[in-house]
Amino acid sequence: MGPNDNPSDGYVDELQAFEEGITAWPPATPDCTECGHTQDLRQTTDGRWLLLDPDPWPTDVVPAGRRWFSTPDGLVLNGQGIDPPSNECRLAHQLVCSRQEPSGHWSDIRVVLWARNRARDGLPYE
Repeated sequence: MGPNDNPSDGYVDELQAFEEGITAWPPATPDCTECGHTQDLRQTTDGRWLLLDPDPWPTDVVPAGRRWFSTPDGLVLNGQGIDPPSNECRLAHQLVCSRQEPSGHWSDIRVVLWARNRARDGLPYE
């Protein structure tokens, strides 16, 4: 384990990084390559890059491992294994992108945001 691999320090494993669209290099633009909408491009505390859905949400409706918090220096930290530093957090855009296919394993907030994004883009969401 490296210095950023401690789960109590907001560590994100490779599966979660893949699911949330975390990359080693920043994308050319903050626009989602799937839906085309501009997102909030942020660097993670371990130096990777992530598109965040623009809206903040109460931490109590977002699963702990899917919460992203801003640090004082403008980076983002995953809320896995940490006490929430704020009562609001953000979600990775890829989890709620209108072009993603639904899964039976989604949290309530993810379903709501995905459906909102599908409706915005004129796509079926039932």
